[in-house]
Amino acid sequence: MTPRSSWSLRQRSVATVRRALRSGVLSAVAGLLLFAPPADARILKTKRFISRLALTVGSGLEFETDTEGTQYGLPFLAEYAISEAFTVALEPNYVSKQSKTTEPSASGWGDFETTLTWEGSEPRRRLPGFSIASTIKWPTASTLLGGSGKRDYSLRLVLSKTRRSLSVDAGLAYTWVGRTPDARNSNAFEASLAFEWAAGFVVDLEGEILTSTGAFTSRPGTISGLGSADQGGGGTEATLGIAEHLFDRLKLEEGGVFNTDGSWQFVFAWEWEFGSR
Repeated sequence: MTPRSSWSLRQRSVATVRRALRSGVLSAVAGLLLFAPPADARILKTKRFISRLALTVGSGLEFETDTEGTQYGLPFLAEYAISEAFTVALEPNYVSKQSKTTEPSASGWGDFETTLTWEGSEPRRRLPGFSIASTIKWPTASTLLGGSGKRDYSLRLVLSKTRRSLSVDAGLAYTWVGRTPDARNSNAFEASLAFEWAAGFVVDLEGEILTSTGAFTSRPGTISGLGSADQGGGGTEATLGIAEHLFDRLKLEEGGVFNTDGSWQFVFAWEWEFGSR
């Protein structure tokens, strides 16, 4: 077989796999939307912020439950690369909480987050790449949805290394929590480790473990980092999910998150990348 015919065969194989996954995954997504409480809008919090395209938009569906209640979320993402080194992200989300206790149930907009990311360098042969992200959480959520009425400020460092089909990302984050007169919250520290393995032509396997101390003001239990804010205590969560690259610019993600406090979460996300700058 000549190199040209081998390449042509590989291209046909990729196209066949993609067509099969499109029909199968889209059918599965339709079933989830009809029969299962859904999920989120991008999958790993620790994921490095490397964007080659000018604009990325995404959304998802989120479902979380524990002994005190059930929460549904509809998060959104708009991310724009203003230059080769800097990216701006806007992350609003809509939340519905159904209480299993005497606490009232509520629905409405959660806290709104804005993030500026500096891509310091890409991974090299012997050195990891790194990025630094600064996030402001704006107090747009009501008190019934866990809003504190105060702004939070976060700073995150992510180190990234890629070897063949495996990418590993380690993250450290510190959050300065807006203090309220009657709250016993404290600043939060967070450490995380994530991986992404290209398991096939269009499918990736993703996982993450994250632990935090202090007030957990980031978005616990979300693979993509989108979801409702929470003023709970520290804890550890583990995430496992898959991603499908069905088209050149479309990515779907599904996964499960398990927390040491006994809560669990199912998340689904989609992401579409527009043209280059």
